[in-house]
Amino acid sequence: MKNLLILLIILIFKNCNPSKTTEVFDPTWQEESQKIASEICEKLRECINTQKVETNPKLNNFLLSTLSPTKCLEKNKKSNVYKLKGKDPTQIKQNYRTCKEHILQSNCESIIQEGFQKFPECGWIANLQKL
Repeated sequence: MKNLLILLIILIFKNCNPSKTTEVFDPTWQEESQKIASEICEKLRECINTQKVETNPKLNNFLLSTLSPTKCLEKNKKSNVYKLKGKDPTQIKQNYRTCKEHILQSNCESIIQEGFQKFPECGWIANLQKL
């Protein structure tokens, strides 16, 4: 269960080898993207706190620090989603918005046990982050 949550965090904000595709500068989207990332991280922090993801307090503290508002926004700024990089910018925006809605509407138990890959848009975003 703890490994799944760590994997989810990494997949959402992973910034792997930079792709050679062009970034799209869109300040309005960047602001919205930061808000979405913040809401997702807040939901994941809530899940860690309420579901007792791990009995090891050090691991819980690590997960919570990784999802801190500051770190969450820093990671998002490095992501392909924020930069609208790697795929069609309109599709990136729509899938990220839809993924966020799925996450926010899911209960914590479902998120921890099943992850986000059950939602096609979230899987698409995770794959985008790997580019």
